[in-house]
Amino acid sequence: LFKTFCLQTMNYQDTSDFIWCLLIDPHLDPDLLRGIKELVSQYPNVFLIRCQDSIVDLRSLNHSLVESGNIQTLQRAAKAISSKVLIHTRLDADDGLDYRVLRLVKQMAV
Repeated sequence: LFKTFCLQTMNYQDTSDFIWCLLIDPHLDPDLLRGIKELVSQYPNVFLIRCQDSIVDLRSLNHSLVESGNIQTLQRAAKAISSKVLIHTRLDADDGLDYRVLRLVKQMAV
């Protein structure tokens, strides 16, 4: 479901000016983790973060919890949080977004 619905709708957003933090269970089965890492490894704005909670503060994130993604990109994003719009949402594996959602929400927020 994640590969077919959720990932595809994020991949086809009409803007790439966003980061997507996928919060995953710290005890996720290693085979499932490997599979998800393979799926998202081609996307530079996608990060896999081991997390017990449903929200994470990028400004105080322990980088050892980041399973996938460029740490420097994540650090730049964390520094920019105070000057940019931060949109939080929750997508389950079978959820998806219209291809215009991120651009439109950003336009309305600024």
